[in-house]
Amino acid sequence: MVINLSKAAYIGGKQAKTVGQFHNYLIKNGLTSTPNRGIRTENINSCTAGVLNAGKKNFMFHAAPEMEAIGLIKKELEKQVNILRETCDNVKGFIVGGLRLDPKDKESVQSFDLYNKIADSLDELDVPFTMMCGKEKGAPMEGIYAVNDTLTVWSNAFKNLFTPENKKLKQDEIIDLLEKKYQFVEISPEQKISILEDSIAKSAANLAG
Repeated sequence: MVINLSKAAYIGGKQAKTVGQFHNYLIKNGLTSTPNRGIRTENINSCTAGVLNAGKKNFMFHAAPEMEAIGLIKKELEKQVNILRETCDNVKGFIVGGLRLDPKDKESVQSFDLYNKIADSLDELDVPFTMMCGKEKGAPMEGIYAVNDTLTVWSNAFKNLFTPENKKLKQDEIIDLLEKKYQFVEISPEQKISILEDSIAKSAANLAG
């Protein structure tokens, strides 16, 4: 699975499904996309959004810390992982969003607990995953667009990544930059992070379904 970083919203095709509409911010309300059909979510703030990928099939969720029952998270993820494993044994994950921990801030604590419980559950389910979680409160929100085995994550916070020099950055150098924006950055060895050029993003968005 390739994970692209973009500084501009990745619109995607008109037929893309949208996750988290009408405040359906629970893992069990996530949606599954079929091959060649995009799926997206946006405005990820204290929530944690994620994707489970199996070949060209994706399950995407957008979970709110004040709504998600911590005790049911592994059960909900396990259900979706098992469904995907019927299609492809090699299920991979990605999670992004949430707030940096501030023990004095209730919203921050709930947000921290949510993405860490999701991460722990994926570990227990033997799903390799990439994690970019724990931004400063008030920092730009993220969005995700997934189609087949490619994810694009966008945020205004990525703007300073887009310099001519950064186009040639190695994985560990990209991780160093991301660690300045997130409290937790973990990249699965099975996944690759790339910085997506504007022209490529716009072209791909117009073609994606």
